[in-house]
Amino acid sequence: MLRYPYTENLSRSCGQRFATPLMDYPHQHREDWKDQNHMYDTPTTTGADRKVLAFPLRIGVTIDCPDPDLGATFWERFLGYQRRPHSEGSTYVTVDCPENVAGPPHLTFQRVPETKTGKARVHLDLFVDNAQPLTRQMLAAGAHQISVTDAGEWTTRVLTDPAGNEFCVIGPD
Repeated sequence: MLRYPYTENLSRSCGQRFATPLMDYPHQHREDWKDQNHMYDTPTTTGADRKVLAFPLRIGVTIDCPDPDLGATFWERFLGYQRRPHSEGSTYVTVDCPENVAGPPHLTFQRVPETKTGKARVHLDLFVDNAQPLTRQMLAAGAHQISVTDAGEWTTRVLTDPAGNEFCVIGPD
């Protein structure tokens, strides 16, 4: 039985309901929808009995770190993002993607008391035309290089930002 446990919480936190098509999986049958989907509102249908679920208005990326100002300073320098106004000593600092730059709409840096203890399950990939110059600049700004994997036409460099969060710089040398 297929469940989407986060959908209900997202729709409550957004204060509105949005809809996106539900993908059909081989083990999920349309006849079972009402029996298996009791945790959701009755789905809306569009077209030929296409099911829809709630989805968020936008998705943000939040990065845990001990110092949100330091995290925001590092990433706004290398992504070309612009810092939102915030209160001094705030738990959150957000940098927004300008209209002419490709990337997530914003990154938020959140102060957390605990230090990072394991490998990140989600990370940023920065695709570049030439990896070496950017990597050198990032290392000079406080990043640390973890590994380098040569894949022929491009190289993947795994680095950590000053807070220890992994990211990759991917491109030819």
